[in-house]
Amino acid sequence: MNRMLILSLALLAAACASTSGPPRRTLVPGETQILRVPDGAEVPGPEVVDAIRDMRVVYVGEMHNNDFHHDFQLEVVKSLFAQDHRLMIGMEMFQRPAQAALDEFVFGNIDEAELLRRSEYFSRWGWDYRYYREILLFAKRNGIPLVALNAPTEVRRKVGKSGIESLTPGERTQIAEEIDTTIEDHRAFLKEIFDAHPMGNRKFEHFYEAQCVWEDTMAESVALALEARPDHRMVVLVGGGHVQRRYGIPVRAERRGAEPYSILLGTIDGDHLDEYLVGDYADWLVITPRAPKEPPTPRLRVRIEAGEGGEGVFVKSVMDGSLADLAGLKAGDRILSANGTTITSPEDVRIFVTLNEEPKGTIRVFRDGQQRTLQYDTRWRR
Repeated sequence: MNRMLILSLALLAAACASTSGPPRRTLVPGETQILRVPDGAEVPGPEVVDAIRDMRVVYVGEMHNNDFHHDFQLEVVKSLFAQDHRLMIGMEMFQRPAQAALDEFVFGNIDEAELLRRSEYFSRWGWDYRYYREILLFAKRNGIPLVALNAPTEVRRKVGKSGIESLTPGERTQIAEEIDTTIEDHRAFLKEIFDAHPMGNRKFEHFYEAQCVWEDTMAESVALALEARPDHRMVVLVGGGHVQRRYGIPVRAERRGAEPYSILLGTIDGDHLDEYLVGDYADWLVITPRAPKEPPTPRLRVRIEAGEGGEGVFVKSVMDGSLADLAGLKAGDRILSANGTTITSPEDVRIFVTLNEEPKGTIRVFRDGQQRTLQYDTRWRR
């Protein structure tokens, strides 16, 4: 698949000559293009790289399940790293308590499996790890600091339910020191969302405080990391909703000294293009194709749970026609290993499926009083 298309920024930045001026936009279905805001002119990748050269922070807003957006993020990281190795990558996908694990992953001895365990990735984020895997591996290979931006899930949820005042002193230290709930445009935007999605007896003020905790904590994380490394700049990988119109993370981080900045906002096939260009949504719009329907990691489509005593994990149910069904897994099986890797918890299964790169392999199960070896092929899912 032609996934990088015309925007391999790292290569183009070095190889392409400057043009006399970017043309007006002509959207090409199936290709990735960058439009300058607000005039909508299409700008070649090398010119964008030059334009953001002096930015202290570059926000690259994503749709979490669009792998074209993640491809583009990786190219931005590579391009900025080629300009200057003093680069950090801030990631919404990891919460502040995971910072030590990220440091150990980049500069220490832990591997991807241990990173996933220690960061509690699957329970705290959950979007397919393979969307971000190449970015993380590039950071590890090149010693690029990774910064955990996000507030802990349980703290944000408590605020959303009961407000900031309900937090214990210990919980309060896990979020930004200053939480700004006075940005009227931001408040109005979220009020529309709140009113359109009934949330039982939840109060809007608590909902809005939780959103501001989210934004300000990530903004503070950006600013603190840049303060700790004053000679570095940062690429911030985050959902587009946190950077569009600037009032999420960017203006809050700017107040804390994280400036100048630029926003590259990922969108798809020109959806809402006129709205994005008229409003102050971003500095650049990154128009990509729609993502494939299936995420990159194969789905077993089984329900499993840890067993009480003994080895492995128990299969509670198997979806008909799924990869697990085609491999011969049945309800009542106890999964003992996969490709020789011992399975001791449901998390082990998720890690194996996520990191395994071999299309074919074996699953060792205990069934009807004896061990059996099943064969699988991840291509069956297609």
